[in-house]
Amino acid sequence: QMSHIFSSYGGKFIKNGGDQYPVGTMNELVYPVAGGMEDWSYAASWDTDRVVQCTPTTYGGYPPERTTYGPGNLRTFNALVETSNDKTPQDADLGTDEDLLTPYGAGNGHISRNVRLSLALIDLVEPYVQILDAAGRELRDDVVPLSPRWYRSSMKTKVLTIPEGTGNTTIGWIVGGSVSVDSTALMVGRWDDLDGTVFDGMTQPTKQQLDDYFASLPQGGDNPTVWFSEAQGPGPAKWNERLGFYDPASLAAAEPGSSASINDDILPEAVYRSSIDLSQYVEGDQIAVYAVARVDQSWADQENNVLGSLRPQTNVVNARTDPQWRQEYLASDGTKKVVQGRLDWFSTPLTIEIGPRSAPMLEKSVRSPIDDWAPDFQSLSTFAIIK
Repeated sequence: QMSHIFSSYGGKFIKNGGDQYPVGTMNELVYPVAGGMEDWSYAASWDTDRVVQCTPTTYGGYPPERTTYGPGNLRTFNALVETSNDKTPQDADLGTDEDLLTPYGAGNGHISRNVRLSLALIDLVEPYVQILDAAGRELRDDVVPLSPRWYRSSMKTKVLTIPEGTGNTTIGWIVGGSVSVDSTALMVGRWDDLDGTVFDGMTQPTKQQLDDYFASLPQGGDNPTVWFSEAQGPGPAKWNERLGFYDPASLAAAEPGSSASINDDILPEAVYRSSIDLSQYVEGDQIAVYAVARVDQSWADQENNVLGSLRPQTNVVNARTDPQWRQEYLASDGTKKVVQGRLDWFSTPLTIEIGPRSAPMLEKSVRSPIDDWAPDFQSLSTFAIIK
């Protein structure tokens, strides 16, 4: 699935012809290799009987601790990209930065399409959910590189004020970093009713935390403390294969007057919407709205011809399908790296403030938690945030 997405988003060269990358196993498309880098990077952390410690003698040798790996390091999904049959392509085939993020852009070439492919690979490493709009208003983007984030800082960075008495309010969201959405819904509750150690607005809660928290809530009643919208799915994620990236020629033939600009936007099929009833809340309430998704559960399924019925061993699969999966590694700089599996992924929450009945609906989001909102608010520059 991921490889097909890489091929689609890479696109093909419009000016010089050519095809998308073909997709298949290494044995099918290249040639079988016993014990190559691909095998090692996938299995050397768990198929240890076949691993030999690297002990070179040339160039003064190599410290063994530099090639000693823990049980979680080498569980890689490895994608080999054979860029070109010509090992030294012509300069005209390398591409430019024109329409860089468009698969069929005017500047497409070997380099530009592999930039896109790499960005897609990075995006698919970990699932995420993002609330896009509320009550017909597009909300300020909450994915801000290098911006600080701390305990419940989203109560400043993603805020919408709604007058008391507002009833049904429609929320829109997308699911990224994944291919298929098994189920997705909105979770709604007052910030004051949410356990701050579980719902801090900056980290993903664990399955045990969620189980303990929901077991502690009072059961029944007409107005539950925390409630969910009706679950949706299965359906497409941002990168779902069914969405595709269209060749301008074939798109124009199917829909005269259309263009490749469809690739620059999130396609409608990948946007989820649900209406939540806010009539029970009163002026002064601060409501947390999380979009939650469970994704790519089919990746845990294994074909029957796998030796010993071995389950998938990559971190990228288990991180989204097995809440018991945990791999730790102490890096050379002393920091601990952790891969913690989970089933459910929570968005940065939207805070809905309930204002006076006569107050207008107003977004009060700021670009960074170091900013303060004001009626004439303008966000700090990126340089100022980094500084």
